[in-house]
Amino acid sequence: MSRVLKRRQFLQGSLAAAASVGVSAVRASAVRTKEDYVEAIVIGSGFGGAVASLRLGQAGIETIVLERGRRWQITDAGDTFSTYQQPDGRSTWLSPTTVVFDQVPIDVYTGVLDVKRGDNIRAYRGAGVGGGSLVYNGVTYQPTQELFYQVFPRTINYEELDRVYYPRVRSILKPSQIPDDILQTNYYLSSRIFLEQAAKAGLKARKLDMAVDWDIVRQEIAGQKVPSAITGQVYYGINSGAKNSLDRNYLSMAEATGKVEIRPLHVVTTIEESVDTPLPKGEGILHSSSEL
Repeated sequence: MSRVLKRRQFLQGSLAAAASVGVSAVRASAVRTKEDYVEAIVIGSGFGGAVASLRLGQAGIETIVLERGRRWQITDAGDTFSTYQQPDGRSTWLSPTTVVFDQVPIDVYTGVLDVKRGDNIRAYRGAGVGGGSLVYNGVTYQPTQELFYQVFPRTINYEELDRVYYPRVRSILKPSQIPDDILQTNYYLSSRIFLEQAAKAGLKARKLDMAVDWDIVRQEIAGQKVPSAITGQVYYGINSGAKNSLDRNYLSMAEATGKVEIRPLHVVTTIEESVDTPLPKGEGILHSSSEL
């Protein structure tokens, strides 16, 4: 499919979202008519794209979210994702082997975890509706002002972030520290040992906020949900639904506005400025593959 959009609206609506490039399928030809116009397109449904899509939808702007990966629905069967013990194609994005731990042969499939290899560095990325939130550990950490400015320029107002935006994110992701009753179980023995050893060494250690539904973790412990969070099944997704991934908050809220449509299994291949069409100057053509 293809869509036409104004350059400024594209930048405002989706600069924060990650573009998925490099996987080839059937490339759609450009549809260069005003009837095929959409106000905003967001590329990727990870943390940047999810926030952008929600705010665009709340502003009443017709928005399409293009996501290269699948939509991973948690079910009562508890088998949405593959496990570390028995990895299969669901674990990895279009790869003949897994990309974490040992490289185990698997069927090539549009799985949930991808890796970008660079110069002595590997960046692991999510592939699916929810992006990286599907495969991260849920840690939701707000840096101190001192640490923040070691990375970001002082033109960014940390005090405003602290006062307005960090609390806004917390109100949606609902992160919290691991409760003591869960920490005291055998499943979290290593965490307790870590805290104890840090204290003995005179180091400051504390529990971090995590975007986790601890009641579902309790259900795992009680045998009412498939063991997933308590067995450390993080990188391929948590089958019990304990992780508060973006598809369960920001993205579902965006869809609920009635203005946002999420299209899984769509890969953006090119973004071009429209120069040879009767459309107003400054609009552009976005090409994506059809469904994989």
